[in-house]
Amino acid sequence: MSPDNRPPEKIKVSFVIPSFNSQETIADTITSIQSQAGPLIKETVVIDSSDHSKVMEVVSRFPGVRYVHNPVRLYAGQARNLGARVVEGEFLAFVDSDITLQENWLIRLYSSMISVKGIKAAGSVIYNVNPDKTWSKVLYWMEFSEFLPGTRSGFRSYLSSSNLLFRTKDFIDSPGFELTFAMSEDMLLSHYFSGRMYLDSTTSACHRHRSGFREVMKHLGDLGFWGGRMRAEGSGRGVLLAKLRWIALALPFYRTAVVLRRVVRANPAQVPQALVLSPLVFLGSCYWSAGFFKGLKK
Repeated sequence: MSPDNRPPEKIKVSFVIPSFNSQETIADTITSIQSQAGPLIKETVVIDSSDHSKVMEVVSRFPGVRYVHNPVRLYAGQARNLGARVVEGEFLAFVDSDITLQENWLIRLYSSMISVKGIKAAGSVIYNVNPDKTWSKVLYWMEFSEFLPGTRSGFRSYLSSSNLLFRTKDFIDSPGFELTFAMSEDMLLSHYFSGRMYLDSTTSACHRHRSGFREVMKHLGDLGFWGGRMRAEGSGRGVLLAKLRWIALALPFYRTAVVLRRVVRANPAQVPQALVLSPLVFLGSCYWSAGFFKGLKK
């Protein structure tokens, strides 16, 4: 068979990027995907529900990237579910539009998927893109304390949906991301795959965090709210709080202790910084807990 008549190469990995008003960050995300090391054939699909054309204009600068627009606002989980049904790859990678991947992200996670028995999904540790901003660091610690650099590789009960690799069939056969949840949808899906999700600390993703006080506190309140909603519906760790709600009053102290313990365990050199920022982590935990309590009442 002549080279011109060769059958098209089979797509091995499909990347799905959920997008809403991501025109400031998505170019870096796509560039990091296209820069992935290794010979794996891949495709990239952007599922965008913005009410303007700015994201489409950015995506159009990348030949071969497929753009799908949904006229109704989609939660990130809804966009991922939609993307999973229009791609062709044997493996399915979800990458948020404010994430950039280390060059070896795909080859490392793919290698783990095919060599470590029992894996249903894999993700990486997460770095903070703007660690020089105080409130960005506080939010980073609180949102991703389970995935800090220095954390050991191994099976986890929960992985962040910001960067995830599945076998497409396993994801399609699962319930997918909960359609009615704006946040904590990854915790619900992790509950389904509990004990079969693998954190690979040999590679990483970088996340750009909010850095202003008000936007950070609002985001933490929203995270807490959806975490409370999840427990109120009987899913995830800490479901007892839905019945003994008075315990939620102790949550700021508990959450502050857990976050700082994870920070120090991942990198003991951060003890001085953890001590200095502990009052701010406690304040953030208060906002998170207030949102959590509202979610429980739902």
